Amino acid sequence: MKLSDKTTKLLKNFSSINNSILLVPSNTIFVSSHEDNFCARAKIEEEIPVEVPIYDFSTFLAVLSMFKEPVCSFRDKYVLIQQGKHCAHYRYSDKTLLKHRYNYDKTQNFLNNVAHKIEYKTEFEMSQASVSALRRAQNIMNLGNTKVFTKEGFVIFEVYDGANSSLGNYVIETEQKSSVEFSAEFSLKEFLAIEDDYAVKVGDMNLLFEGKNVPVNYWLSTYDAVEFGE
Repeated sequence: MKLSDKTTKLLKNFSSINNSILLVPSNTIFVSSHEDNFCARAKIEEEIPVEVPIYDFSTFLAVLSMFKEPVCSFRDKYVLIQQGKHCAHYRYSDKTLLKHRYNYDKTQNFLNNVAHKIEYKTEFEMSQASVSALRRAQNIMNLGNTKVFTKEGFVIFEVYDGANSSLGNYVIETEQKSSVEFSAEFSLKEFLAIEDDYAVKVGDMNLLFEGKNVPVNYWLSTYDAVEFGE
């Protein structure tokens, strides 16, 4: 099979969340961070036929990049990557090694049995421009904390440093409205999402980011329980 550009971009994004990834037989890929506070799931165009445990996914992607139009054949113990008379055999990792970086059983359980049961009390839209602006502010101003909250119904983002107020802050006042007043704090550094606009849903202990143009969802844990108003 040929992996589409969309699938390759998603796999690169997922490898930035965790470089150890387990692909399972399906057209769905998933991953979680080392700390288990950020996880992602996406639907892809291709159907993965076998279980594929890869400990160093960035190396696998680098091998793929050696071919202009690679064709992948997923076998039981390795993937055969071909183009014309050129080929590479990339062997799968020992699945148990992934446990040191990635609790895939816990992630699968959350995605299959917990995620759909979470009650979200409000939602709003977040543009890619806002995500990029917040990240730039965080990096340039060396700010470590992120807050999203409402003021008179409008959604506001703020990056700041809770340990050093002298560093200042950066605020984006959006035109997005929420039906419920709320305040949530999270780590923007953990939000390693692909470039897109998002529908954001707010739960008691996490935020769900649903891609508007890319079929991907991200769940991000908040520092503490989200505060809701009337």
